[in-house]
Amino acid sequence: MKNIYILSTFIIILINIFFTNCTNSKQEDTQNTLNTTSLDSTQILQVIKDMYAWEETKSTLVDFTLAYPEKGSCTGIDKEANKNRMAELRKTGFFTDDFFNNYERILKKMDKEIKADTTKYYEGDGLELNYLDGSPWCNCQDNPDKFWETIKIKDLIINNNDASTKWTWIWKDDFEYKVKLKKINNTWKISNLEGFDIM
Repeated sequence: MKNIYILSTFIIILINIFFTNCTNSKQEDTQNTLNTTSLDSTQILQVIKDMYAWEETKSTLVDFTLAYPEKGSCTGIDKEANKNRMAELRKTGFFTDDFFNNYERILKKMDKEIKADTTKYYEGDGLELNYLDGSPWCNCQDNPDKFWETIKIKDLIINNNDASTKWTWIWKDDFEYKVKLKKINNTWKISNLEGFDIM
């Protein structure tokens, strides 16, 4: 009888140890997930801010340049100017191949539509406005000085190495702009910006 009591007590102690370890393990997993999400959130916000700081202060070329040879009518996109712009964007390290594939798709569509249009457009006629109502970088006509310093993100969704979020300004919560990102070699990079889905 004494042996059965000792055995029962031992089994109960083992069961308690097992469930305590399981609970602790689950708590640790939850804490690790929270820490990872927090770190990812911080990194995502930082890459968005850094990208906009670069675009506003160091970028030297423009997007979607059109060709007007010898002050004639527009003949399509300026391939050389856009090639140089994409090279400038690539050097930043902020963007994924998906971003550039979409950029090239937009250029091809613009070029095709311009060449198919029988209307003659001359420089200054505003043909660009048919494609761009505002800056594709923010879907806006203007923005405050150093606006990237006042950016915050919301509605962040992370699914393995993919993320989507919206940024807004700290002082103006009714404005939002969608961004998609991809984690490559433990670094978050921008794979899509809402303003570049213009076509």
